[in-house]
Amino acid sequence: MGIGIGVETTRGVGTAPAYWLNATSFSFRDVPDRALSTAGFGGIWGGDQSPMTLEHAAGDIDFELDDQSFGAILTALLGQSPTTVTTDTTAYTHTYTLSNNNQHSSLTMTTTDPIGQLQFKMSMIDTFELDISPNSIIGAKVSFMSQGSDTTSGNTATYGASKKFIGRFLTFKVADTTSSLAAAAKINLKSLTLKIEKNAEVQATLSTVQPEDIVNKMFNITGDFVLNYEDRTWLNYVKNGSYKAIRIDLTHDDLAGTTTAKYQFTLDLSKCSIESFDPSFNLDDVVTQKFTFNALYDAGGNNNVINSCTLVNQVATY
Repeated sequence: MGIGIGVETTRGVGTAPAYWLNATSFSFRDVPDRALSTAGFGGIWGGDQSPMTLEHAAGDIDFELDDQSFGAILTALLGQSPTTVTTDTTAYTHTYTLSNNNQHSSLTMTTTDPIGQLQFKMSMIDTFELDISPNSIIGAKVSFMSQGSDTTSGNTATYGASKKFIGRFLTFKVADTTSSLAAAAKINLKSLTLKIEKNAEVQATLSTVQPEDIVNKMFNITGDFVLNYEDRTWLNYVKNGSYKAIRIDLTHDDLAGTTTAKYQFTLDLSKCSIESFDPSFNLDDVVTQKFTFNALYDAGGNNNVINSCTLVNQVATY
């Protein structure tokens, strides 16, 4: 099966796929709702009708993270197209800002398989998760909601020469403020999971079985990480209620034809609480400790949750 995505110019108006995902699993499907009649007919049986009330689709896609399709995912995830500048010959830096509204940018998802092609318009991200471990290609999992499917044709899955990220490309830093992140020491993690929840909701109306809209509500960023238990620094962060700025940086190889640019994704979170200390004391194993973090609004500081989010690649525009 081929799974393509394209950023919609107008929400709910289908567009051709610009990127094809290297999916590892796919469970996205139509989930029509029906209203079952419960009226009696003088017997032990139930009602006589079950009309369609809502036609929409939902499900998950797991795929390997690459530099090109990730830009389109970020557009839908944060709600608007990035600001893009040329930074080194053929290197483009895309800067994303969280859109503070309930109608974020939507995607059209297209699927191709031997029995036909389907198009899912107004595909909205509900949750997004990155799973980073040392010896694997970084995996992404996205839960979508969309309008019900339409048949389509003329699409052929094509895969460009994109760059995939692995866990060993990660630089993880913490500091008291975002301005101190650049100088902070790298922290060697055993694993890292980043999760963004948008709490998407299908908006049903009385005049049509298709959703009038799919809106995002409360925006949450959380994560967890594991590192060796070598001191009690992180436990003290939990106990004393410290807040920390966090940088997640994935830096790949040099960009061909450039001087210094590299394929790179960087996310700076302004203010995070460190929570849920969970050590592992298994016999004959190196002792590890697991923590969770919760990104908060940095009131009186940066006045944001995401202070910076950038993607560097060779795509000119999203």
